[in-house]
Amino acid sequence: MVKLDRVRADTTVVPANVSYPTDSGLLSKGVAKLTKTVRAIQALGLARRTSFRDRTRSVRRRAHQIAAWLRRRSGAAKDEVLELTGELARIADAAVKDAHFVAINARRALLRAGDTASGKATALVNELERTIWAVEQIVVQTRTRPGRRGPCGCQPSGVAA
Repeated sequence: MVKLDRVRADTTVVPANVSYPTDSGLLSKGVAKLTKTVRAIQALGLARRTSFRDRTRSVRRRAHQIAAWLRRRSGAAKDEVLELTGELARIADAAVKDAHFVAINARRALLRAGDTASGKATALVNELERTIWAVEQIVVQTRTRPGRRGPCGCQPSGVAA
């Protein structure tokens, strides 16, 4: 029998570098995951004729540019970072649209296959749909950030004021 009335805890606090998620980092990781999942689905023979453009390089390039601009710490840098983040959101949105068509066609192929569809293929299509949903949410979040305005000074399209 264990007596719990005499438990003693000793804790130690250790400083750590915490890397908080940023919009640009989440968008670039999301687009990379979309690309990887779509390629895996197409390698299994699902949605092979559905076009999907790999936008990973352009997204990572812009994320790197954001990091470079943030090091400058000036007013112009903030404006440039907001513009680059908007470009990232547009690219991610285009990747989501492409991935959505792949998911629809892959789901159709799974339905045609019926019981002969592999569990791996089903799991990949489910993962693609979850990733599409998550990246869509990140794009919406990125566009609704305070201080981020469209070219005319208004909220970007598709975002409530």
